[in-house]
Amino acid sequence: MVIKSLPIQLADWTWVHARGMTAEEFSAHVERLSLPGHSLFLHHTWKPTVESWRGMQTILAMKGYYEQQRWKDARGQEYEGWTAGPHIFVAPDGIWLFSDLREDGVGVAGHNYHSRHVEMVGNYDLARPEGEVLRLTVITLALLCGCMGLEAEEILFHRDFSTKTCPGKMVSKDWIHGLVRGYLISQGKGA
Repeated sequence: MVIKSLPIQLADWTWVHARGMTAEEFSAHVERLSLPGHSLFLHHTWKPTVESWRGMQTILAMKGYYEQQRWKDARGQEYEGWTAGPHIFVAPDGIWLFSDLREDGVGVAGHNYHSRHVEMVGNYDLARPEGEVLRLTVITLALLCGCMGLEAEEILFHRDFSTKTCPGKMVSKDWIHGLVRGYLISQGKGA
């Protein structure tokens, strides 16, 4: 027997504003948070791509997709529908809050407890992220490192615990860690 999970509750900010946050709005949002002892994962969506992204319409489509996913608990009971998803989708039009950052989300099988998940919109198996997606991803990761007490080098990739290429074959840890570290230093928050 498959048990249907309750619908995912999107982050309050997203329901109210129906748009992505600016970097400044996201900074103000995470200033109030303290999440020590958590891990931070970077992902890419693969689909949707930057070209197919449609803001709130895509967020609602992702919500519907996750609510249809099947999974099993530790006892082998099968469920339909995730109870949460990734915390953030970084898109060309802003930083979209999906799952509440104060709660565990879903992003890496077996590694969702005390972890936070950031999705870069796009498929980065063939090309590196660029433009607003890259700029906002670096800012998002840096701000989360601050509220989580992490160094840039502690950012994990989905592929660290999976056979997937996520966050994309063209995205290396040295590159992302260096960009985040550079941003933190430029803001006077890193060594």
